Amino acid sequence: KKMGKHNQTYNFGTKLSQKMIGLLNELRWLFIGAFGLFLILALSTHNLNDAAWSVSTSQENSQIQNSAGVLGAWISDILLYFFGNSAWWFVGLLLVLVWQNFWHFWRENDGFGFYAFLSEKFNLKYFENLKNYAFLSVNTSTEIENSRWTSRLYLFGGFILILVASCTLEALQFHSKAANLPFTSGGLLGNEMAKLLLHKFHLSYTLSTLLSLVIIFIAWQLFSGMSWLSLFEKIGGSVDKYLFKDSNNND
Repeated sequence: KKMGKHNQTYNFGTKLSQKMIGLLNELRWLFIGAFGLFLILALSTHNLNDAAWSVSTSQENSQIQNSAGVLGAWISDILLYFFGNSAWWFVGLLLVLVWQNFWHFWRENDGFGFYAFLSEKFNLKYFENLKNYAFLSVNTSTEIENSRWTSRLYLFGGFILILVASCTLEALQFHSKAANLPFTSGGLLGNEMAKLLLHKFHLSYTLSTLLSLVIIFIAWQLFSGMSWLSLFEKIGGSVDKYLFKDSNNND
């Protein structure tokens, strides 16, 4: 009897701890999503006259125009100062983190019966296999799905590469976009990286731009988990089916 009570207590404690872990996990992702929305609001309503990190003391008495308040004004000022408009990649990072969690949860629960409902409702076999090759998503690689640590390593490694390359590209080619920035296009990081490529490695503007674009394309695959080869293969397959549909039907 004592063993039975002990097992019941253990099972109850295990279920309770699992529920708490699940609740904390959901709260964590809700917080990340909420902070992502906050960051969008802060960056989109950034005002150069708001009292913030890079603003002179003579302007500190002005009223905050940023819709995210004082905190939003400071965060947007710091991010835009160091990274320029490429600071929006931080929003992308938060969105990808939320999407990864949602997609993993969605697949674990087999789409909550969504695909089966469509298949039964419209009597179309297409919906039965829709989940297998729906829109491109993060974590399409089996290896990434089997290892969350590997997934996070790819994600943050790709994000850092994208951020650096994007800031560099912005500093090289988008000088006209610096009107509402506290520093310059590409921010401090992009400005220093552009100087490094142009003056230290003596690369031309064209070659530096191409290098930045190549790094962005490679890093995007790490960041999103999307395979460019798979994308081109799917596009080619769709075009092939569309172009040769009539000829196949005639045969």
